[in-house]
Amino acid sequence: MAGDGSPYLPGNGAYAAVRFKLSSMGTSFFQPTQMPPPPPPGPGAAFGPMLRHFRKARQWSQMQLALMANASSRHLSFLESGRAQPSREMVLRLAEVLRVTLRDQNQLLQSAGFAAVFPETPLGTDPLGPHRRALELILTQQEPYPGLVADANWNIRMRNEPLARMARSLIPPENFAAAGAAAGNAVKYLFDPLLWRPYIVNWELTARQMMQRLRDEGAHELMADLLRYPGVPSGLATPGPGDAALRDPAMTIRLVKGNLRIHYFSILSTFGLPQDITLQELRIKLFFPADPETEALFRQWAEAPAGASR
Repeated sequence: MAGDGSPYLPGNGAYAAVRFKLSSMGTSFFQPTQMPPPPPPGPGAAFGPMLRHFRKARQWSQMQLALMANASSRHLSFLESGRAQPSREMVLRLAEVLRVTLRDQNQLLQSAGFAAVFPETPLGTDPLGPHRRALELILTQQEPYPGLVADANWNIRMRNEPLARMARSLIPPENFAAAGAAAGNAVKYLFDPLLWRPYIVNWELTARQMMQRLRDEGAHELMADLLRYPGVPSGLATPGPGDAALRDPAMTIRLVKGNLRIHYFSILSTFGLPQDITLQELRIKLFFPADPETEALFRQWAEAPAGASR
């Protein structure tokens, strides 16, 4: 039940006051919060430790979370210690206030003994047909510039032909085979020495900025994979100011191979208010030329016969 005695429904508008309280604390209610992964969902996983994990990831005290969730700090303390069990409505209320992902909301519900409520529908199935067609339209409209759709681990789920042309222009065919699964991951393209990494002029700055994003997303397993590549400094995994003087208005990747020169930045977008895990975890990455030379190159490739970009 909400504080006024009405049933709690996620996002039903009864928590406009919560949005105001969040904004007064410098936090946007509408901005999704990416946090480190919760404790493993094995036999030892319980609701209390998971709730504490998400609260601390927000850097909130129990009193702050209690205020946001319209609950008492004493009850919240009991929930975290395991001395009290939450109702289903309380789990959903806390999850919404903490802005955890749909996947983590399911995990919180299951840890408290309730059924998961958010589906994870395969992208290639009929229920997501309209959404898949929307992604195809975006990628087609993006041409002659490259674009891709990736999942939460940055595995490429969809891409357009300009991205394939760009990859072929830089990477020898034998390297694709040797790289294996890494050739299907948008982030590993930047770190694998068999892929784009040897051609990125500003690689260390690019790698540090990408690690910062992955850290914000809580993608620790992917970060660990990247650190295993030869020559990747372990210090990239720790927060650091970097060289602010070298930063562009948006991260610009500069690729050079012989006479080939590609400078690009990207725009990321997501589905609005998704209620399916698959859709929430998809991100659309669109590449744009950062200078006239790259603009001309992309258009030249578009006019050339298929496979002639090498």
